[in-house]
Amino acid sequence: MNNFSTKLLAGIGLFLLCGLATGLATGANRLTGISGCVSGSTNEIRTVSICTFRGAPVTTVETDQRGYFKIDLAPGKYVLTPFYAPAPTPGKPTPEYILRGKSVSVAVLPNHFTSVFFPFIGALDLTDEASAAED
Repeated sequence: MNNFSTKLLAGIGLFLLCGLATGLATGANRLTGISGCVSGSTNEIRTVSICTFRGAPVTTVETDQRGYFKIDLAPGKYVLTPFYAPAPTPGKPTPEYILRGKSVSVAVLPNHFTSVFFPFIGALDLTDEASAAED
């Protein structure tokens, strides 16, 4: 019986050890998220808005001056929208527009970084939107 108990404990220990090793290989020590680039002029920091697939805001991330960004996110479906609001220039009126790129749907898989590239595509005049909201 003593030999049986020893073998049983060794088997349980081996089972637990294998389960732990599998969890480490597939789990929390690997990062999950999105990395990408927003094209445009150099030396301009862009912002990427990140929402759930249903439209709830999650966060925003700023690019570096070359347009690159990387953010950790839980696995799931997201909608990303890049935009750029020009900084005011001293002595000139505050810009009343933002540059906005096309929104992109992205699926983030566990233990994987999804890559995204945004070609920047145009301007949105805030005065037009404000006047449309007032009508």
